[in-house]
Amino acid sequence: GESAESVSEGVEVVAGWNKVGWFGFFFAKFYPWVYHQNLGWIYVSEKDPGGTWFHFEHIGWIWTNKDTFPSLYLHDRKEWTYLDLSRPQPTLYDYRDKTWFQAGRPYVIQGSLIPANGGTVTGYGEYYRWESATLSATVSEGYRFTGWGGDYQGDSSQAVLEVLGDATIDATFVPVITPNSDPGKIVSESFDLIKGMKDLTPEQQERSMAELLI
Repeated sequence: GESAESVSEGVEVVAGWNKVGWFGFFFAKFYPWVYHQNLGWIYVSEKDPGGTWFHFEHIGWIWTNKDTFPSLYLHDRKEWTYLDLSRPQPTLYDYRDKTWFQAGRPYVIQGSLIPANGGTVTGYGEYYRWESATLSATVSEGYRFTGWGGDYQGDSSQAVLEVLGDATIDATFVPVITPNSDPGKIVSESFDLIKGMKDLTPEQQERSMAELLI
């Protein structure tokens, strides 16, 4: 228990629950699948004599040993993280972002289409930290895409971002004006577009509408 180097050498404390001094308590009845007191379900591989590898869903392979734990090395990201041993949910520290996060909790990427009939967007939904989200805007007939707004700025119809939290990312479209366009429709839709721009103050919105009419 206390002196054990590997997880498989853990000493049973109560039915099914083992303890390794450095690694803490875990349920080992289904080893190499173990349920750890701070990490939840992990898949353990101990082929490395210098430490323990385990697989954590949504993050991948993680390495640690009795001298480094609760510091964990993230193989896919080639960087270290730190496990908060005071919380039952798997809570890790992102050194790049300088924030704690709950590893098993998904984030929501959502947004509005401005105007609603200007086009469609794929890619909104749930993602885990560090996953890559690809948002793609497709225009409706008679519109063109003008850009993303909110928590992401860009004017390419495809946006690729690393997910670090919940985000609201809106897609904006404008009507393409042709000789056959209905002026009333263009003005009303452009007003909707200006009203939907959350970064503008009411005064800026009014000025934009006035400029549009002129």
